[in-house]
Amino acid sequence: MMNALTLSNISKSADLIIRFIFRSTAKYTTPQLRHTALVNLINMFTATTDISALHEKLKNYTSFMEAINGIVSTKVEVHYECLELQAIIIILQRSLLNVYIIKRLQENDCKEMSIINRQLYHELLNCIVFTSAAESVLNIKPKECVALKIWIEEVQDQIKFLIQNESILSEKVHEILLRNAIEADEISYCRSLHILIYHHRYLPFEESASIVFNEELFKHLIAKDALSTYINFLQYQTPRLNYRSITVSNIFDCAKSTDIWIKCAALRCLVINNFNCDELRISDRNVIKQLLESVRSINENFYIQKKVEINELEYGAVIELIEYIRLLTEILKKIPLSLGAKDWDNIIILLASWVPSVHKSIENIENPKMAVFTINICKLFSTFLEFIKGEKERSSTALLKDMIDEWESLFSKDTICKIFESLFDLLHLQEKFTPEYFMAIFRELEGVIILSDFDVIYNFCKHSRTTSTENVFNILLKNFFNPNIFLKRTCHHILHELTHAYVVEDIKKVHTLNDNLSRGGKTQHYLKLFEGVLTSQLNFVNKYISEFSFKISEIDEFEPIDVEMGFSYFLMWDCIIHTCVKSPLNIRNVYTSWLYENKFFEKFLLFVIRAMPVEVLKNHDSKFLSCEIFNRLSRKQLNDENLTLERYACHLYIEVLKKLPAVVRKWWSVSPSRQKAFVDKLTINYVSPLICEEELKAIGANKERHENMQVSVHYSTREVIATYFIDDVRTELTITLPSNYPLGPIKVDCGKSIGGRLSSRTDGMQLALFLMHQNGTIIDGLALWKNNLDKKFEGVEECYVCYTVINQDTYQLPKLTCKTCKKKFHGSCLYKWFTTSSKSTCPICRNVF
Repeated sequence: MMNALTLSNISKSADLIIRFIFRSTAKYTTPQLRHTALVNLINMFTATTDISALHEKLKNYTSFMEAINGIVSTKVEVHYECLELQAIIIILQRSLLNVYIIKRLQENDCKEMSIINRQLYHELLNCIVFTSAAESVLNIKPKECVALKIWIEEVQDQIKFLIQNESILSEKVHEILLRNAIEADEISYCRSLHILIYHHRYLPFEESASIVFNEELFKHLIAKDALSTYINFLQYQTPRLNYRSITVSNIFDCAKSTDIWIKCAALRCLVINNFNCDELRISDRNVIKQLLESVRSINENFYIQKKVEINELEYGAVIELIEYIRLLTEILKKIPLSLGAKDWDNIIILLASWVPSVHKSIENIENPKMAVFTINICKLFSTFLEFIKGEKERSSTALLKDMIDEWESLFSKDTICKIFESLFDLLHLQEKFTPEYFMAIFRELEGVIILSDFDVIYNFCKHSRTTSTENVFNILLKNFFNPNIFLKRTCHHILHELTHAYVVEDIKKVHTLNDNLSRGGKTQHYLKLFEGVLTSQLNFVNKYISEFSFKISEIDEFEPIDVEMGFSYFLMWDCIIHTCVKSPLNIRNVYTSWLYENKFFEKFLLFVIRAMPVEVLKNHDSKFLSCEIFNRLSRKQLNDENLTLERYACHLYIEVLKKLPAVVRKWWSVSPSRQKAFVDKLTINYVSPLICEEELKAIGANKERHENMQVSVHYSTREVIATYFIDDVRTELTITLPSNYPLGPIKVDCGKSIGGRLSSRTDGMQLALFLMHQNGTIIDGLALWKNNLDKKFEGVEECYVCYTVINQDTYQLPKLTCKTCKKKFHGSCLYKWFTTSSKSTCPICRNVF
């Protein structure tokens, strides 16, 4: 019944309950009988014993979520319990009903109220505690828990109303909440103390109420020898305080404690509230000096250099270490330039000492102690790497340069690889945890990895038995299809960054095998690792592309595409396209040929078009819609959780046309007539203008000066004119882009050639063939044309098969020489001659080669 309640319904229910209570007790003639009946009825309606299990779960869940999100650290051991959003709503609804009842009772003037109040303290206190816990969950997960907001605000408004009025109830709640915060062995009451700022005694101070309350509370708790209670409260209160509103002397009084946790937590709150790296005052110097002296004294008495595993430490010792780590993290964020050489050494030694412990303990990560430690050491690590990255981009001091050199030469590789191993192992263990628990740890490990050197990671995997490059690829690609969008995009990002290293391995294979990779087609290459998943996705893809034979009438009957699977498929192809783009032309040719011959490329292109917005497909033959929907997306835009599958499809279509035009052109040229016409019009109206503009701008903005060559661009006619000149020799060619570029053939006209040493026609034809059949840009083609001419003037002999100096597939010079006639050939050209003629004789003299 509570699930369907609204604020209005609960308020009306409270009114009915109050009427029932007073009418039911009006019949009693003696005060004692009336009082007993009154108390019994109030207890009956306000009791929450039926959801006490939910109360306990909420306390445990909130404490754990606060610990892993850096809200608070506490010496009270945390436990993780999964809790559904609806359970929190039920608790809030019951709390609101009780607050309404208490408020109505306060409003009824009767003789028994002084006695009844005693029964209400406990219930009002519970409402405060549960609402504070729910508010903390909402602050941590604002998007997921937005449904809590209306209930939290209403309960808090009613509680504030009750404690703002002078009454026995408000005084007792103030007294009991303070006492419980000191005496109770849990964090809930400390979390709830901030509600007392609205107590009637602080109303006259208005905007300064929180400052006055904080000062009074500090004095009260110091007098009660309850410093740990103050530190717990201060951790919750710091994010709510105005900038530089913490009393510095109070913090340094706390820092005199022999308790490392109290000392670190107090100093951390000071750093958060009092410093901003962009706004440091002269008066801050003494405070920072005293702060860093305290931090150094903590380090000298610490045990970070002991050879002990984290899971062997008691919970209290781990919390002290965690709080020290959190303090260093905040110092790195706020005042890194104030650190000295010894401070940097301490941070580096801490990371080098404890990061390996993360990997060793990853199998025990279900222990909240281990989870909280792992999360915080990763936060320190990622903050440290972020700082180093920033320092490398600007002029750094000699101290920082030496620190960075020491880190990168001695510690960086091992620590980064340990974090990657931990992430790799965690991916294998994810089924042991709830998605929320797993993601809390995964996000922090990922935060370190994305700031790391991926070549270092790849080289480590290359020589690892368990975390091999193939195993890493398989686990990452598998998680492209994980339902968690952040996880799948993170795995995509990691594989995306590792692509360069995988491609480099294929380049080495080409050199090692003397071009066997491009010749035989059976040699393993990186993209073949995708083959199993590409094949397994064919049924999914065929289901949707079979609906569409490029008739407009079919579009309204489309079945909605499974968005989760569609995104996963597109992420995989995003990596494949990126791989092709990152590879040199000879390797790119191997990759694209393999994709085309196995019809993977055909299926992908058909699915991309099928996944485009219905409005685009219906208006493919007109410019009714803006081309903006086909603008390529930045990496940040691609990671936007609001990105739609349709928009991603448009991005990938222009991406593949831009980056791999030859293979798309080849597919389009042999397409059925209706499909070919549809794709042609779609491309002309929405994509070609964008690609032409981008390509021509890139040529015009190309700052690289080519000796002996000038290039000019004519945007209105989509023309590029290149002129090559040396001494008294001059040759010119004109490249004209078609209206459906890059689908249609590019026109290459060879102009006048002055000087008899240039075979301009042959070179122009080679450029035309390159632009037609190779997946390169016009700039790549012009560079090839120029290099051919340069080599001719250097006296390099042409290949006597293709009659060019530089092979358009391999970018190699003719190296193989006939022993009889001494003519030179490209290796790939000679191989084609041998296979087509079925002879191993020289193409010129016909002697055995």
